[in-house]
Amino acid sequence: MSGQYIVHQIFLAAITPPFCFLPLLIWAAYRMRRQTLTCTIVAGVAVAIYLLGTPYVSYRLVGEIERQTRTFDWQNYSGDWSHTALVVLAGGSYYNPPEYETENTVGDSTLRRLRYGAYLARRVPATVPVVVSGGNPHHDGGSVAEAMAAVLRDEFRLTNPLIIEDRSDDTWQNARYSWEILSGLQLTTVILVTDAWHMPRAVRSFVAQGFTVVPAPTAYTTSSRRGWMDWLPSGAALRDSQNCFYELGAGIRLWLRQFLPD
Repeated sequence: MSGQYIVHQIFLAAITPPFCFLPLLIWAAYRMRRQTLTCTIVAGVAVAIYLLGTPYVSYRLVGEIERQTRTFDWQNYSGDWSHTALVVLAGGSYYNPPEYETENTVGDSTLRRLRYGAYLARRVPATVPVVVSGGNPHHDGGSVAEAMAAVLRDEFRLTNPLIIEDRSDDTWQNARYSWEILSGLQLTTVILVTDAWHMPRAVRSFVAQGFTVVPAPTAYTTSSRRGWMDWLPSGAALRDSQNCFYELGAGIRLWLRQFLPD
C-alpha cells in the first residue's frame, strides 16, 4: 500500500460524510462545554456517528446477522426438485434511467440478487421455475418483478420457467403472495435468494406462510484487510450499519405483524 494511496484515502474520508461533519459536532460540544448534559449528548452523537461509519464496526454489526445463515450448497441439495422453486426477492428499482430504453429497471441490490439467482438457475434442473417477487410500492411505472424478469430473459438469457409475483411491497408480502401462487402448483419448497443481511427475516416470513425454505444468501458484507484504515469512516460503512438497525426494527415489526390483521 503506497503512501500516496493512504493520503488519498484519508483526504477522501475527511471531506465526505460522515467524517466531514464530525469536526462541527466536536466544535459544538466544545462551545457548550459548560452545559454538561448538552455537551455529553453532542459528544455521544459524534462518537456514535464516527464508530457506525467505520468499516471495522459496521462489518462486525452486519456480520452478526449474516452469520445466521450459511451459503447454499447446491451440489449436495437433496430436496425434491419437482416441488421446488427458486425465488429471488426484489431489492429496489432504478427509476427513470436515462441510459436505458425503459421507464424503470432493477436497482443495484436487485441486480446482485438476480446475478446469483441466474447462477443457481443454471446449476439446478432446467424445469425448476424461477420466481421473481416485487411489486411497485411507489406506483411509478411497472413492477420491479417485471423488470427482473426482463433482465433474466434478455441479459442473463435464462431459459427456466419464469413466474412473476408483482403485488408485494415488502418481505412479508413477498412471502404471502408467493405462497398464493406456488402452493397451488404444489411448489412448497423454495430456494430463497436475497442479501445475506436480509436473509434471516426473509426466511421467517416465508416459513410463516408454510414454505420449507432453503436459504441461498448473496451479497455478503466483506472487507479487505486494511488494518488501521478500517477506522476511517465512510458513507458505505454507515449504510451497512444502517442495514443492521433497519433489520432490527423490521424484525420487531415482523414479530408484531403476527398479532395484527393483514
